[in-house]
Amino acid sequence: LRNARADSSIYRYMLITLFNHYGKSNIMGLDAVQVYLAEQYYLRDAWWSDAKFLADLKDRVEKTKPLLIGQKAPDVELMVIPSDHFMRAAQDTALRRFPHVGTKVMLDQLKGGYIVLVFWEADCGHCKKAIPDLYNIYEKSLKGMGVKVLAISTLFGEDGKIKWVNFVNEHKMYDWINAWNPYSYDFKLKYDIISTPQIYILDENQQIVAKKIGPE
Repeated sequence: LRNARADSSIYRYMLITLFNHYGKSNIMGLDAVQVYLAEQYYLRDAWWSDAKFLADLKDRVEKTKPLLIGQKAPDVELMVIPSDHFMRAAQDTALRRFPHVGTKVMLDQLKGGYIVLVFWEADCGHCKKAIPDLYNIYEKSLKGMGVKVLAISTLFGEDGKIKWVNFVNEHKMYDWINAWNPYSYDFKLKYDIISTPQIYILDENQQIVAKKIGPE
């Protein structure tokens, strides 16, 4: 690309082609290449792009860069709900919708071993299959390996709490860590949750080692 700057047409063709190629890649981690191309070339040199596209690209880079593989996972505040609350709420409508329950936990406090972060919604079509599948994998293998699974519901409000409780009880997903935050959207912003489910794997240092994968 540096050498191609001598010819503006070739440079433009090469930059657009490479930028789009790595943006569409199905190989995990190659989004880092697109971020690099955006920062080092596109945002500096793309005279052919309008101001809105470049502003949107700058925003996308700022959201994506902290979530690249190898980065320390962004710390977020969550409310962890104990299993017995879900069980009791199955028979108690008022308790099922009650949002002020649980223990406040920062992600950074969950030290030791690997962590699977999964962001999901009870009324998401893909989640209805993927989340029970992931729970079965957790029960059969991950739990025995000492891997924590932090299952974070992204629904809000009383209606979201009811859907969440019903789904957890239906599939008896009591053994992993069930969490949400009914008071803040911060975790959705930090992890760029546009669609669900979203899965991240963190190592013992809470560095991101895998992301945007299915349960299998």
